[in-house]
Amino acid sequence: MLVSRALHHSMGLYFSEAIKAGHNDFDAALLKNASTGARRITQAVSSYLYNEPGVDGIQFVSRHGDELMLWCVYEQPHEGRVSKHLTSLNQFKLTETTPELLQAFELFGLKWARTTAGRI
Repeated sequence: MLVSRALHHSMGLYFSEAIKAGHNDFDAALLKNASTGARRITQAVSSYLYNEPGVDGIQFVSRHGDELMLWCVYEQPHEGRVSKHLTSLNQFKLTETTPELLQAFELFGLKWARTTAGRI
């Protein structure tokens, strides 16, 4: 099922929620907005799609830049421990020098917290 078709049936509800939250429209800019009101709307859209038969996940661009493509895979309760759509699962040790972790820290302006026991 096309996600756009599934969303089309509920657009009125989301447009109404967007207006109530103080936004002028229900559009891509709103879906990238980090405000609490906009976040509630994006969560409602995702929740709606999670419950739509045939929708296994969504692909979307990050609010941190259109070049950052993100995915959300909906793991359904009937699928067991891991979604059938996750076929290449790898485990690896995550350290404070893992390049992807360092990139995430830089992207979000994060720093390690110091505790009496060292870093957490």
